[in-house]
Amino acid sequence: MTLSETLHYELADAGSNVGVSVLCPAWMRTRIHESHRNQSGELAAQSASQTEEAVRGKVADLIADGRDPAEAAALVVDAVRSGAFYILTHPGIKPYFARRFEDILEERNPSVEGV
Repeated sequence: MTLSETLHYELADAGSNVGVSVLCPAWMRTRIHESHRNQSGELAAQSASQTEEAVRGKVADLIADGRDPAEAAALVVDAVRSGAFYILTHPGIKPYFARRFEDILEERNPSVEGV
């Protein structure tokens, strides 16, 4: 995010008409959580630990409730065309950003609740 913000400032300072946007996605309905299906050989033969299986199950549930990638893509196109800098694909992610900045302003270690 910081690199994109810096690029935004530098391009603006240079008088450029090039825009910069930062995509801040949350869960999308994809199969990324099933990437283990692509493993071959020795890795494919290893069975997942109980912890790994629990994490996979939780992620699968989150992804099932996620946003359709085509909807997110349309949102991104509209946001870029309108010159938006921060593009949040899910309104529900705003409290996480608020907590992050509260931690920074209060000089606290990053909160881990709800992550």
